[in-house]
Amino acid sequence: MKSLVTFGCVVAVCAAPCHAGGDDELTEVVATTLTSIRENPSSYKGVRVTFSAQFSNIGQVQNPFFTRFVASDFANFHVWADDQPIWREREYDNVYGLCFVAKTGDLLDEVFRMRTYQRLRIEGVVRNTFQGRPWLEVTRFAPLPGRVDTATLTHLYRGEQHMERRQWSQAIAELSLAPSGEAPRHVQAAVHKNIGLCYLRLGEQSAALRHLHSSKELSRTQDHETDALIMTAQATPGSAIDRAVSQRVVPDFERPLWEAFNESGQVTAPTNGRIELGAPPSPQGHYSQPQ
Repeated sequence: MKSLVTFGCVVAVCAAPCHAGGDDELTEVVATTLTSIRENPSSYKGVRVTFSAQFSNIGQVQNPFFTRFVASDFANFHVWADDQPIWREREYDNVYGLCFVAKTGDLLDEVFRMRTYQRLRIEGVVRNTFQGRPWLEVTRFAPLPGRVDTATLTHLYRGEQHMERRQWSQAIAELSLAPSGEAPRHVQAAVHKNIGLCYLRLGEQSAALRHLHSSKELSRTQDHETDALIMTAQATPGSAIDRAVSQRVVPDFERPLWEAFNESGQVTAPTNGRIELGAPPSPQGHYSQPQ
């Protein structure tokens, strides 16, 4: 009788589901973000996760170390986090390439049909954490609506370049060309936020508020920076106006005709063969417009 009880206990233990990576279908799926997984890989080891991402390209398995992801059994692909601002060079280069799919299933054919910037809902298990990076086995994925394109990324990149140089009008013209039809909501929110900031710097309060409110409505998460800009535009819009003026050295051939003569009325001819355009005061770099 004792042997029968022991045998029954053994059978019961063997039949119990394993939650440490044995039967992935019976484990709970944790909804998270790719950014969180990359920042805390050890916290997700052995966890079945689901997150949104943007497809980049097919990869090539190299240096599998002691993982199961060898080139004969798995293929990998690269993705960006769904909310990554990939129109910025640093973020575009910060791609995640440790998504692995088994070559024996049907997923690989679907991966090869994916287009760059296609948004995906990915589900998988973090099998390993090596060198501070999570190694993810993808068990399923599905396309999501909305995607950016090269034109949208280009206009956003150029617009922010103008903003860094405080060329607010040029930035508005560039950002206004960014298509918004298929772009994800967070990308449209970024476009409106940048345009709103530009209008705020130019002192156009109503236009700034219109775009900043549109950005807030489109954003999926609370953006404290946008909230602060809205408060500034409502309460003290004048404090946000860009009053700094840059002065550059004007080439001789672009100076007014009357500067071609010195105080004695004589035209001087320097050794370089160009007419010396008087003696205007040398520029002192940046100065501030009187308040």
